[in-house]
Amino acid sequence: MIDGLDEFEWQDRVKKTEWRAFLNRWTGKKKIYAFLDFDGVINVMYPPGSPQYERFAKKSNAMDFADPDCVRRFSDLCMDFDIAVIISSSWRYAGISFCYDYLVKAGMDERVKVVDATEDSFTSTREMQITNYLFAHPDYGEYLIFDDMEMDHLEKHLLHCNAHEGYTEELDAKARKILKKKGYHPKKR
Repeated sequence: MIDGLDEFEWQDRVKKTEWRAFLNRWTGKKKIYAFLDFDGVINVMYPPGSPQYERFAKKSNAMDFADPDCVRRFSDLCMDFDIAVIISSSWRYAGISFCYDYLVKAGMDERVKVVDATEDSFTSTREMQITNYLFAHPDYGEYLIFDDMEMDHLEKHLLHCNAHEGYTEELDAKARKILKKKGYHPKKR
């Protein structure tokens, strides 16, 4: 059991989120949610001694370790598909405005919509927090999850990042493929 749910209950929960997305797309509601973790996605844990690690070690702010390439890649995806960002990272405890400012300082386009965060819960898994958010905000046509955690139940929506690489070009291509398969097309900027 995970979060008090057995496998059948988890399958039913996920099917409900996917059915809601399908119905919304069918009726013209096309909002896309991106659930964003920071550490391991945009904050890359480069191995000590690597050139990337050395570059970040020279920064004056020890808490500023966002990789600008990962942030730019994520920002471009959000701008191309008009994605609403939901902070699922534990960084959300610092507040949405802090997270937004951190992302913009790291290179995210200011026009990217960081709209909310998942619930504050130390007792439920991230999968439960994300599905709880989707049930509470059923206006989405698709959702993507950017995380370095495994999520067995939500893997069709997961862009699973390697903490030592972050959000790579390959993952970006996968995200774009998922969206195109669901009928989304990049907007002209």
